[in-house]
Amino acid sequence: MREKVESTMARDGLSKLGMGSRFVLILMALSLLCAAVLAQESTTEDWLTKARELQLIGTPEETLAAYDKAIEIDPQNVQAWLGKGMAESTLGDQGEASRSFEKTLDLCDEAIEADPEDADAWYFKAEVLFRMGRTEEALEAYDRVIEIRPGDYLTMERKAEYLLVLGRYDGALETFEGAIELRPADDTDQLALVWSAKAQILEISSRYDDALEALDRAVELDPENAYYWISKGYVASEMGETDDSIAAYDEALLIDPNSTAAWSAKASELARAKRYEESLEAYDELLSIDPSSAQGWLDKGDVLEEMGRADDASEAFQRSLEALDEARSNDTAALVVKGGALFRLSRYDEATAAYDEAIEVALPTSPKYHTSQALSGKGDVLRAEGKNEEAISAYDEAIDIEPTLSEAWHGKGLALNALGRVTEAGSSFYVANKLGYRE
Repeated sequence: MREKVESTMARDGLSKLGMGSRFVLILMALSLLCAAVLAQESTTEDWLTKARELQLIGTPEETLAAYDKAIEIDPQNVQAWLGKGMAESTLGDQGEASRSFEKTLDLCDEAIEADPEDADAWYFKAEVLFRMGRTEEALEAYDRVIEIRPGDYLTMERKAEYLLVLGRYDGALETFEGAIELRPADDTDQLALVWSAKAQILEISSRYDDALEALDRAVELDPENAYYWISKGYVASEMGETDDSIAAYDEALLIDPNSTAAWSAKASELARAKRYEESLEAYDELLSIDPSSAQGWLDKGDVLEEMGRADDASEAFQRSLEALDEARSNDTAALVVKGGALFRLSRYDEATAAYDEAIEVALPTSPKYHTSQALSGKGDVLRAEGKNEEAISAYDEAIDIEPTLSEAWHGKGLALNALGRVTEAGSSFYVANKLGYRE
């Protein structure tokens, strides 16, 4: 199963804000904005706005500086302290992030003590508790917001997002459905996102027909959004409908010819169908748009390997590693890709270290898929080293976190088979195939 996005309301892989001249233009615009803000008496809200804009384009150092400026003006501002902690966490400074989150929590508790019906204080308390890993308390705080403001569909959607991250799919589905009923009918773009989130849960639950119906609703509400067609392609792929899957990706590319997500998905589907030359062409399109796509180089290497072009495959895997040189040390998704590239280059010790680091630095707000994928990748390394018992333990940990991870079930089957436990292996292969595993 593909990697799931952390937030259903903001899928950063599908609408990148900056490449080439476009990125420069954004930075220039922000520079002008900053100059305008500084030319007048800056308020806390000015700096919060600037911080959010900087956060969107992925500049955590500047984001942190903007939040610090907001705190200088208003030391009791909850949003500034929460944003500061998030920026520090992104930079890998977990000690400072923890202190900022504790300060945020203290401010929320003070506000709630003064007014137990302060819904905003409860909301930010939920946000910070989730980032501190105190998930049950966070969910209770979201419930308190909804109790105070029964029609607050935004908080319902936020709660549903976190339930999705936690793998509590039934609860997430129910909460998203409640939000759909409350959102204004004319808020079409946001309604489409919620229908898409609902579809994601239905897909995870193998309710593919229902997922396609939900995505049809999303397309109806927002027909110019390529992401919904990509999602339809994913579901068709899970159903084994290769032609329908590729057709959906082509629809996405008609809307956005530069969608790296659509090119990647199309290339992957073509590779599964063993249409390797077409797959390579699609990966080349992706890499012409984003030459620094580590995942793109990794996947292209896999296709080249399937074609028997070992030297070209090794070069692609090396390009994947080079693309990761600038990745943050606490970027779990990047570390998983790094582990995969090192594994394919037979650098097993380094691959294991990358996977272990991905597991170690995963935050409570990271998709559980990242951790389960790292564990499954570690299992692959251990199996390649002949450590099949240890590999099975790693696969089991991955499955405990993400029971629908077909590659973990398949890897477990291979390890069991190597140990002569043929009946158990057959059961694992059966589950993997039922979950849609394909070579």
